[in-house]
Amino acid sequence: MANEPTAAPNALTRITINLTRRTVADLDWLTTTTGNNRTDTINRAIALARLIAELGDGRSLRVVMADGSIERIHLI
Repeated sequence: MANEPTAAPNALTRITINLTRRTVADLDWLTTTTGNNRTDTINRAIALARLIAELGDGRSLRVVMADGSIERIHLI
């Protein structure tokens, strides 16, 4: 809209979200495992969700596992 202020490209926006206990446990596991803080972990999760959404239905991702095997993930 014309009257909205333009935010700087790296401006931060504070939000409040409600998470289930399971999601908080998963978030804590991710932060412990990766060493990232909660903010960075949530930002990365949203970026990944956007990538998956942009791929669209009926596509698949190939993931190379640590042992070299390839797993295919189908998006529906």
